[in-house]
Amino acid sequence: MEKSKEYNNIKLIISIISTIINLVIIFILGFSKIGIYIKNISGNNIFYYGLITIIIFFISEIGFSYYSGYYLEKKNNLSNENIKKWIIKTLKEFGIGLVIGEILIVSLYFFIKISKDRWWIYFYIFMMIINIILGVIAPTVILPLFYKFKELDNENLKSKILDLTSKVKVKLVGIYKFDLSKETKKANAAFTGLGKNKRIIIADNLLNEFSDDEIVAVFAHEMGHFVKKHILKQVVISSVIMFILLFLINSYFYLDYNNFIVIYQVGFYFFIFQLFISFLLNLYSRKNEKEADLYAKEIMGTGEYLIEALKKLSKQNLADENPNKIIEFLTYSHPSIGTRINYLKE
Repeated sequence: MEKSKEYNNIKLIISIISTIINLVIIFILGFSKIGIYIKNISGNNIFYYGLITIIIFFISEIGFSYYSGYYLEKKNNLSNENIKKWIIKTLKEFGIGLVIGEILIVSLYFFIKISKDRWWIYFYIFMMIINIILGVIAPTVILPLFYKFKELDNENLKSKILDLTSKVKVKLVGIYKFDLSKETKKANAAFTGLGKNKRIIIADNLLNEFSDDEIVAVFAHEMGHFVKKHILKQVVISSVIMFILLFLINSYFYLDYNNFIVIYQVGFYFFIFQLFISFLLNLYSRKNEKEADLYAKEIMGTGEYLIEALKKLSKQNLADENPNKIIEFLTYSHPSIGTRINYLKE
């Protein structure tokens, strides 16, 4: 218990420090002469400007990423990676972040140059399109860069999951297992993809450590999100929030439209707003998670399978089952394991 609390507290502290440093960097890039200096050395080229600033963020993050994502995981016997594999994975993540970051930076500045009054509408529409594209290509283009996927060969488990999805008429491309155990002892499973590209992915360490009924209970929880339309509601809410934030930034905050630094002025305001809104979004997310848990209990006829799965996940992931209530309220997108087990027993 003490080990899990120490592990999660260190993770939280690192996350807070990293967030503060990123906020300071965005502020410096957007509101100081350093941002202008970077613009000058980039040759007034928005692409090179984006490249330089993305590298700055990468350098500022790499130490925290190493300590939290590699050293701390190794120290607590949660990682199966060696340093070489961690570096390769980190470089892949940087490459993907670089491509997406450049697209967003260049497009935002392009829309601002087109119209200083309507840029935020154009950028909002563009962001919606990007999110849809990423949702579609994630399972077939992005995730295979990190893991190998194979059709699930446990026919009994596959049959149980398909019976579950058929009850709510969810059409799947397939059910796949992937080699998460090569990098971590933590277990995971999820729905991925959008529309006709929707599929279920299950980590090999989940398959190895959990019973079929426990795995089915985990997916019954995920089906609860589908039945309750949580995903659709969260997409709508997030889209509305983004629209409102961009409108407010354009209407009421200082923006230097004549310089590249306007990119990070927009980013700074957006970052601040999201920090405050995240508390409310976490509250809403925890409500949805509870509803999905109770749906899984209802459709499985018992909460015991999900309870056992949560206990195993807690142990495998070194989760803090009963965190400080204030920390849980402010930072948890899911109810704590202890809270979930308690209401599943009722």
